[in-house]
Amino acid sequence: MTTARRAGRRRCPLRRNRWRHVRRSSCAPALWPFILAAAISSPAHAQSWEFRFSEPVLSRETPSTTVTLRASFPRADWAFAGAWLDVHASEPAWSEPKALIDWSPGQMPGMVTPDGRGVTDVSVGQLWTFARGPDAANPIAVWQATFTATDFSTAREILFSTATERFLVYIDPTGMIRTPEPRTPIDIEAAIRVIPAPAPVALLALAGIAATTRRRPH
Repeated sequence: MTTARRAGRRRCPLRRNRWRHVRRSSCAPALWPFILAAAISSPAHAQSWEFRFSEPVLSRETPSTTVTLRASFPRADWAFAGAWLDVHASEPAWSEPKALIDWSPGQMPGMVTPDGRGVTDVSVGQLWTFARGPDAANPIAVWQATFTATDFSTAREILFSTATERFLVYIDPTGMIRTPEPRTPIDIEAAIRVIPAPAPVALLALAGIAATTRRRPH
C-alpha cells in the first residue's frame, strides 16, 4: 500500500565524513551542487520506494531483520541523484543505519530516535563528478538498517513507512545536463509479521506429555 505525503522541511546535507548538522549558509556547494537548482525547480513525475526485508517473519529465535530501502523512478529519467527522508516503524527498535552508495561523499545514514521507532535526517545520494558518473540502476539500493523486535507476547504486524522531503534524479546520460531534477515524493508502507513465543503453560503441558511418553512401557 502506498500513501502520498507532503514534503516537509529542507535540510542541508553534511560535509564529507562529518556526521552532524550544518547551517544552510555553510553547505558546501561543491559537495551538493544541485541543492539550489532543486529548490527552485517545480516537481514533475513520481518516484517511489521499495522495502526489502531479509526476514519477513520475526520470532524469538529470529528477532532481527535487515531492512533495505531501494529507490525507483520513471523510466524517462536516467539515474537516482539524491533524497532526504525519515524512515519509521510502528514499534522499536532500529539500529545500525547506513548509506549504501558508499563511494559518494556527503551522505548521512540518519539518527535513531530516542524511542527507537524512527530513523530521521537520512540523506543519501550520488554526486556526478569528472572521475565517476552515477550508478543508473533502477531500482537502486540506497539505505539499510537493522530492525529488532523485542516483544513476542502477541502475534501482530509491524508497519514500516517513509516520509520523503525531497527526491532528485539525473535525466541526461550524456552528462551535458548534470543538474538533478526533483520528482514528486510518494511514500510507502510495508509490513512484516511477528510470531508469538509459546506460552509457559503450553510448554509445561508439552513437557508433561513427553515425560509420560518416555515412561510408557514398550
